[in-house]
Amino acid sequence: MSIFFKETEDVLQEKVLSQKEKDKLPSHVFGLPAVKKYPLIDAAHVKSAIAYFKFAKGDKNKKELAVNILKAAKKFDVKYSDDDIFMKYVSDKMKKKYS
Repeated sequence: MSIFFKETEDVLQEKVLSQKEKDKLPSHVFGLPAVKKYPLIDAAHVKSAIAYFKFAKGDKNKKELAVNILKAAKKFDVKYSDDDIFMKYVSDKMKKKYS
């Protein structure tokens, strides 16, 4: 079991990371590495990033976040739909590569 989530009554719940815990994580595990936002460290966090994607600001950030979510979704076997809002920011080339 990862230190980043807890299991309660057979339901996987995302562990809320403290700022100190976030500071210890390497930049590359974040959806937006430059600002260390949207940690993509396990399936629960990837699902949260998908849910909170709509709050990302700017097309450049949304494109970067969308691609990083797609990569993490594949890594952690997180299911998503082509209708999910983040997918409109992913190029066809990246969709092919990570589907």
